[in-house]
Amino acid sequence: MSIIAVRSFPFFFLVNFIALAINLANIRSSLLSVATSRLGKYAKYFALTILFLVIILNLIRFARLASNDYYFSMEKPQRFGINVVARGRNGVNFVLRNKLQGPIFNNFDVGGYLDYRLYPSYQVFVDNRPEAYPKNFFANVYYPMQVNRQNFDTVDNTYHFNLVIYDHLDHDEQFLNMLVHHPDWQLVYLDNYLTVFVKKSVYPQIAQNYAVTEANFNYQSSDYYDNIFLARVSLFLGWNIKAQNYLRAAYQLNPNSLSALNTLGSQYVSNPATAILGRQMLERYNQRISLIWF
Repeated sequence: MSIIAVRSFPFFFLVNFIALAINLANIRSSLLSVATSRLGKYAKYFALTILFLVIILNLIRFARLASNDYYFSMEKPQRFGINVVARGRNGVNFVLRNKLQGPIFNNFDVGGYLDYRLYPSYQVFVDNRPEAYPKNFFANVYYPMQVNRQNFDTVDNTYHFNLVIYDHLDHDEQFLNMLVHHPDWQLVYLDNYLTVFVKKSVYPQIAQNYAVTEANFNYQSSDYYDNIFLARVSLFLGWNIKAQNYLRAAYQLNPNSLSALNTLGSQYVSNPATAILGRQMLERYNQRISLIWF
């Protein structure tokens, strides 16, 4: 199995830039030759029209990117410009502030940030370098322990984890739902990106003082994406009412939200009191999902 690291894409582009330019020049010559032979005196105007359309489309594309309209319409959290988004900062600060010690179990996506913030005092279980780990590790250890409680407990008995630091953007509903209902573990930190669990037998006081439940979790945000992420993790944890509240907040911030339209619409149609609104939301979702965005 071959793995291409995303961080290698810019280098790949630079290496192939010269060959790409030469090939494009050859294609241009071939197209002009074909156009001239078939279109005659109109070939020049045809080529200029195509060039003009390409320039206009690219300007529109750039305007949408620079104004963040593209990211917003596609429900992407990225923003145009140079910036650093350290979504795990507050969760790691919680770990350091309370002097919580490893061993740590963490997921793949957050591993690189944990390396940056915690190494060498802490060692991560996995980080964002697939090439640095054998295939058997992912196939026989990492993935199985996230889909089955018995598998997780077996690995835990080997490594004796004290902490689980897991970003919930990993879309791993099964693992988070399993762990939040695990008798040995307690969720003690949750925000728009990160979850932190402690082993109750190791940190009984922390587990009691910082226990996060559906009743006491009141994270508020005026950011649309935060509310989408919070709705998603609430569903993962089985907090359905909390998830609906965050979806409503996201819908108010962005009435064209595909996630809010689809999820809320599906829930509303099952209730006679909101069935009409639910059908309207699903119709809007189907209309928007069929559009092509560039």
